[in-house]
Amino acid sequence: MKGTAVVAAALLALAACKERPAGAAEGLGKRIFEGPVRLLSPSPDGAWLAFLDGCAEASARFLPPQTASCDLRVVAAGGGEARRLARAVTNLPHSLAWAPGGETLAALGSYEIPSASGTLVGWSGGEPVALGEGVTFHGFGPRGELGWVAGGRLALRLP
Repeated sequence: MKGTAVVAAALLALAACKERPAGAAEGLGKRIFEGPVRLLSPSPDGAWLAFLDGCAEASARFLPPQTASCDLRVVAAGGGEARRLARAVTNLPHSLAWAPGGETLAALGSYEIPSASGTLVGWSGGEPVALGEGVTFHGFGPRGELGWVAGGRLALRLP
């Protein structure tokens, strides 16, 4: 009886195995981008993945190790073509943020390390839009309001 159960379990396991298509990724998941990536940030609704690639190391005494300046790309979580939204986005923690509902991504492009500022770029599925220059801080409110500081002045964009 015990031997029959083991054989039955082995046959079920064998039947569940499928042959992997040529070029499929190893392990769990689905490959959606080819190449080295830094700073993966999924949208809160899980529909999009923002990530940095094409990175160049940035070095200064005050920077953490492995700080870089990269291209920001976004791709649908189910796969598809990755779109570049901005260049010279740092991999420091404040570089990008998603609106709470996942409908908008904001990032600091053309980031200048000495001034700790850049161009605030917003993306809501269409073309990326430059929202402000010389931005040093940005963040989303609970209903999707986007605020930022540029030149010591606070700006706010309502959803």
